[in-house]
Amino acid sequence: RCRPIRWCAGSAIEDIGRKRPTAGATGSAPQAIVIDRRGGYNRPASDGFRLTLPVLLSVIAMSDYDAARVNMIERQLRPNKITDDRLIDAFATIRRELFVPERLRGIAYADGNLALGNGRYVMAPMVAARLLQAAEVSRNDNALVVGAGVGCEAALLSQLCRSVVALERDPELARQGRAALVEHRIATVHYIENGQTQ
Repeated sequence: RCRPIRWCAGSAIEDIGRKRPTAGATGSAPQAIVIDRRGGYNRPASDGFRLTLPVLLSVIAMSDYDAARVNMIERQLRPNKITDDRLIDAFATIRRELFVPERLRGIAYADGNLALGNGRYVMAPMVAARLLQAAEVSRNDNALVVGAGVGCEAALLSQLCRSVVALERDPELARQGRAALVEHRIATVHYIENGQTQ
């Protein structure tokens, strides 16, 4: 039998026992957040549930980055009025750690800008989410990102619209961005560097 589990702050999974809440019990029942194999997640109903073995194995295999991504959504985005489900799905899909240098991957989901050097930054998740939500991007839109840097916001936009053109003058940042897009198998973001399409 599989035990019910719940998501806990601090990127941990906690066993909450076998019993469902009894009728008339006070207090709120624990909720669960489950990462699926496609990189997304869902929040089952909070009135108690039991996991099937495949789902349980998916949760156990959840990486630190997967856990940090869910924590970012639940602790940074939702509390700051990010309500667009398409945008939340985009943040759940895009692996932010692939867009930052190796030395910053451990803090890729931190609530703050990440310095890339030479005065360039990867925007804080909450700030990026607020801007993208305000833009009200539709599926048929074509987007232009000026100063795309490593392309994290361009990748998020690719989940919301038809195509993205990313302008970046720094060849190293553009290289990192293209590599991360390849890892995501995103073909709808096109970098333009030094006037040439890449």
